[in-house]
Amino acid sequence: MVESRQMPTHIIDASESAFAITVDFVKGHGDPSRPFRTMVELVEALARFDRDLVKSVDVTIEPILLLENVEAGSIKSWFVSILRSTDDSALKSGDWKRIVGDYTVKCKYTLLRKLEGAKSVTEPRLLEDIQAELLLEAEKTDVRGLPGYSPISRTRLAAHIADVTASLGYLDTGDSATYEGRRDSPVTFNRLLRINDAEMAELLATRTVTNHDQLILKVKKPDYLGSSMWEFHYDGRTIEARIQDSEWLETFHNDGAGLRPGGALRADVRVEVAYDDQNESLPAKYTVLKVLEVLPPPPRREQLLFQ
Repeated sequence: MVESRQMPTHIIDASESAFAITVDFVKGHGDPSRPFRTMVELVEALARFDRDLVKSVDVTIEPILLLENVEAGSIKSWFVSILRSTDDSALKSGDWKRIVGDYTVKCKYTLLRKLEGAKSVTEPRLLEDIQAELLLEAEKTDVRGLPGYSPISRTRLAAHIADVTASLGYLDTGDSATYEGRRDSPVTFNRLLRINDAEMAELLATRTVTNHDQLILKVKKPDYLGSSMWEFHYDGRTIEARIQDSEWLETFHNDGAGLRPGGALRADVRVEVAYDDQNESLPAKYTVLKVLEVLPPPPRREQLLFQ
């Protein structure tokens, strides 16, 4: 007997959570993939933000983002969440789907409007003000009928801002992106905002844990001038690191040290991880102390698989 697959319970359509992202771009100029890359990464960044937003209301609720419509002209896409609860008996309001959906839309507006004109997340009181307003919106939902709604930590909030900001990096001069809900006018994503990991760590860190590890770092962008950070691909993401091995650097700047495109370094690396007052980790700081080996690039077919 074939057992039928049971669908998840308590999946509820929350049309109030619908929102649109519009990417306006200069036609006939620049990388043609940039509006699509921007759209995809902004959607993923805001979906991650939504997951933290609903945790402030109730940990049993999970938002699931669906594509509703794509409009012609500039790339404009509408999305809507369905909300899933593993225990909706704990929710006071039978109308929680509408309330929580509306809450997630309002919070994204709050975030983007507070970031308008900001140049850095380290501006005085910026994170605290956003954190307080988001918590107030969570308390207004009153879906549990109890006090104790939890704020998003400043570290998680800064990470979400960095996430959204990185998504805008594909846009070129003259391009822009906006966010809007069903009932409110569009708000523009701030392309001038810059995220500096060192400044963010200085603002948020209360303690730092340092480890020394031997790592293999795939070179993404070397520093040929000796005045900037190297970019590496490590643990599924791009990291920056300064190389302090002056002897190896001299060889690299003279003749390349045998490093080929797609190659990697096996190295002794200092990894410094800072933690905030909630014991949440900030972006790690990597320093290459000693280059032990230059590794050749993988065969072409394997390179394509990892790109």
